[in-house]
Amino acid sequence: MSSTSSTADAPVDPPIAGWSTESASRLSGLREGSISFAWRAMLGIVWGAVLFAFAAVWQASVQIGIATWWLGPRSDPNPSVVRLLPFALAFVVLAAIAYDVRRLLTVSGAAAALIVLGCLADLDRSVGLAVTEIAIGVAVGLTTVAATTGRIRAVPVAEQPETPSAAGG
Repeated sequence: MSSTSSTADAPVDPPIAGWSTESASRLSGLREGSISFAWRAMLGIVWGAVLFAFAAVWQASVQIGIATWWLGPRSDPNPSVVRLLPFALAFVVLAAIAYDVRRLLTVSGAAAALIVLGCLADLDRSVGLAVTEIAIGVAVGLTTVAATTGRIRAVPVAEQPETPSAAGG
C-alpha cells in the first residue's frame, strides 16, 4: 500500500484474527458505505409498515368520503398509476433494501421527503389525512436518519512496526 493512497482505499480490519479482508467481506457481506444488517432490517420493517399505513389512509379516505390528491374523488378517481404512487415509493425502497444498494440511505431519505412533499397538497382538502400522511413520511425519515449510525466505514489496518534485522545491527 503506497503512502499516497487515501484512507478510503485502505483495507478494513478483518473481524477474525488471521483472516484476510477479502474473506471477511465475503462472509459478512458488508462493504464500505452500506449499512449494517440490523439497520437494513429496521428500515425494511418501517417501509413495510408504510405500505400498511397508506392502505389505512386509503381506507379512511373512502370511509369519510374525502379524497387525497393521489386517490382523487370517488366520482372520478385518479388512474391506478397515480393511486399506487405511495405504494410504489415504498416498494422501490424495499427493493433497494433487499439488494443492499450502496446509496440505500439516500434512496430512503428521498422517498421520505417525496412522501412529505406530496402530502402537503392534501392540507387544503383534509387536514387529518394530510397530517397522518406527513407523520408517516416524517417517521420513516427519522428512521432513515437514525440508520446512518449503522453505516459501515473503512478502518485502516494498523501497520506493524518494523523489527530490526539481525544483519543490520
